[in-house]
Amino acid sequence: MTAHLIEQARSGRSTCKTCKVAIAKDVLRLGFASPQENGSFSHSWYHLACAASDRPEALEEALLASTLAIPDRKALEVAMSATLAARPARTFPYAARVVDAGSCDHCQSWSFPNMLWVKTASQCTVGGVTLDRERLLHPSCAKAALGDVLATIVANSTLTAEERSWLDDDFQRP
Repeated sequence: MTAHLIEQARSGRSTCKTCKVAIAKDVLRLGFASPQENGSFSHSWYHLACAASDRPEALEEALLASTLAIPDRKALEVAMSATLAARPARTFPYAARVVDAGSCDHCQSWSFPNMLWVKTASQCTVGGVTLDRERLLHPSCAKAALGDVLATIVANSTLTAEERSWLDDDFQRP
């Protein structure tokens, strides 16, 4: 069983998270699953072509599980492969700016968009489904959650001198 799914849009009111355009009624869409605390999933919706470039792993998982006839399936597979091939390999943990606001997995407090975060990888199991998940941590929380891994984070990151200074300062906080 997969948490990500492909289905026909039921109403035409959902909006693609990538291109921000409404997904027309009856058009196939990808539901990208996010686990909730109560054990269920909420879905973010994507046009299939947008998902091929923005969420290729989830689209591949949903394509394998889907019994629907998928128009242009080969084109989607080519786009997914190109997206994955173009991505640089990431080694966790690393520091990066995150465009959206989010909450720290350690202290649960919210942060503003464009802040420097430490990203780590973990797996979570919800409803019998295991999902790979990036965890976001404030730099000051990363030390508490991961130990003294500043050198590893710096080695795995592409940081400006100013961002490196911020990271150093955050790791010096108690």
